[in-house]
Amino acid sequence: MSESNIKQQLHEACLEFIDNRFQAVKKTINEIQESLLSETKSSAGDKHETGRAMIQIEREKAGNQLAEIEKTKQILSKINTQHSQ
Repeated sequence: MSESNIKQQLHEACLEFIDNRFQAVKKTINEIQESLLSETKSSAGDKHETGRAMIQIEREKAGNQLAEIEKTKQILSKINTQHSQ
């Protein structure tokens, strides 16, 4: 197996991993959105505010993860697997 082939396979594995991670985080964000909507409809008072605040924190974490995934995707897109050193 050539070095270029190994690099290509590793690059593809990284892309697949980051895509799977992206899908998982997007799913989490959608679930958080649904939680926010149901929290709005079903709760009242201080408990409601605490629940919403916790959901907002989770939403922020997921957003940060999404930003990191995007950065990683950009870095991976710049890698030339054909170039050997």
